[in-house]
Amino acid sequence: MSTFNLRGLTWVGNSGGAANPDILDDPNFLEANSQSFVQGDLVYIASGAVTEWGLSASTAIAGIALTDATNTSSSDNVAIKILKIKETDIFEASLDDAVSAITMLGDFHYLKTTSAGVWVVDGDEVTNERVKIIGFVYQPEVDTSGNMQMMAMGDTDPRVLIKFLNVSAAQQGPLLQLD
Repeated sequence: MSTFNLRGLTWVGNSGGAANPDILDDPNFLEANSQSFVQGDLVYIASGAVTEWGLSASTAIAGIALTDATNTSSSDNVAIKILKIKETDIFEASLDDAVSAITMLGDFHYLKTTSAGVWVVDGDEVTNERVKIIGFVYQPEVDTSGNMQMMAMGDTDPRVLIKFLNVSAAQQGPLLQLD
């Protein structure tokens, strides 16, 4: 079986029929003070400002940053473009630290970052669930040895299809919200 390189989240569709992701390009979504997130990082809205999501089980994820933070004061009025995450959105993601098995279908997992802008499903973390595995990706891809391989069951760090959860079992509150 093959081991694949980890890649960030990719929007692939919407189970509600939307043809395109919901991009928020609102001049009112300003960067919070001293932020260092990059394109691809998960963000939330705190006091009306875009802030990097920091693996908090209780903080609502608003979306994915589509622009880099500038690491300046929010008084500079730097607007941040966001891909808003909705519970009907389907994403492709790497499943880190795991070997794919059909029994994972329907499993709930947490997220983690492996590098700036690269968020993956944490194959080891099943508490503080944020996403549900709804499918597997079967496509040719270059493995960590540089060989083109077809992804299959039993691969390490495969690509999976996920949906973000709108309610955490622990929190019983919204996870996907914009204030």
